[in-house]
Amino acid sequence: MDKTPLDKHFIQQIHDADGKIILAITGGGASSVTKLLAVPGASSTVLSAFIPYHDEELATYLGGKPETACSSRTARAMAMVAWQRAQQLELEVPVFGVGCTAALATNRDRRGADRCFIAIQSVELTAEIAVIFDKSGRSREEEEHLCSTLILGFIAEILGIEVEYPAELRDTDTITRNKKIAEPAWQDIYSGLASVAPSGIIPELIFPGAFNPMHQGHRQMVEYAQKQLAKPVTLEISVTNVEKPPLDFIELQSRCEALQDCPMVFSNAPTFVEKCRLFSGAIFLVGIDTLVRIAAPKYYGLSEEKRDQALQEISSLGNQFLVFGRQTAKGFETLDDQDIPRVLAELCIGVNEDDFREDISSTDIRAGESD
Repeated sequence: MDKTPLDKHFIQQIHDADGKIILAITGGGASSVTKLLAVPGASSTVLSAFIPYHDEELATYLGGKPETACSSRTARAMAMVAWQRAQQLELEVPVFGVGCTAALATNRDRRGADRCFIAIQSVELTAEIAVIFDKSGRSREEEEHLCSTLILGFIAEILGIEVEYPAELRDTDTITRNKKIAEPAWQDIYSGLASVAPSGIIPELIFPGAFNPMHQGHRQMVEYAQKQLAKPVTLEISVTNVEKPPLDFIELQSRCEALQDCPMVFSNAPTFVEKCRLFSGAIFLVGIDTLVRIAAPKYYGLSEEKRDQALQEISSLGNQFLVFGRQTAKGFETLDDQDIPRVLAELCIGVNEDDFREDISSTDIRAGESD
């Protein structure tokens, strides 16, 4: 089959293909939306487009502030949110989320290379392209053209159209690709057909978290819990989170590879009342910072009444919390230092500082790796 040049004519082929998209673009590549809309038939393809350019707008769109605005992880999260929005429309055609975040040529000082990250999400896959531009002799307009053209080309590829990428790309531009076809059980979680993957697991001790990465403190918590309670600990990672961007299939695969030695489940239970409904009677391992969030009305629409109702439900489900201390701005805090609702306090088992103290955090590790 002949490849289609990435010019205005191939956009008609995108519109004629079987699939609809939502786009989310920041930093560069927004002209791809204009190009799609300029060709008749755009309503056959484009459901909506978002340009969350300001940092706070991006955080609002993603449901949480990304650690880095311009990264492959952020592009994938943008694509995932776009796909989730499209999925809610319950259309009878395949739907896709497209995310792009870019840092292009600018008139101000900026760290790092000129680059763009493009991701596409569907119920079956997460795919991404990362491009580091050789910026010598290129203007902002030229990089914007390349970025938008790459977005359109990637959309065409996912829709089954073979494309020929533009001659403006240089041998000195670095292009990398990655793709993960989702396990069927993962697809079921994201589609709402299942709440846990793998199914059929009924853990008694659960350690919820992101584990990005899992560090020595996490492992010591697992060892302590297993020794004290004589039961195995299962890690639980929710694909959607409160105040964090959602996880994609590439991210799930990364966690699987990093945590091969640990029993683990994925869920779609971002809040603890949802986790307790899935795993009634289980004991959750939590740090003191997590316990404080469980008690905070902020996470219940600023309503103490809704918070108390949720805590009463957790109590009625028979769940408990094994609470580990953590270093905070006030010093090393344990359960004894907290002023929390009585119904929650009665569900908690505190761990003394003499039995556990580890001041490392995943956030600090990632920050050190990025320096």
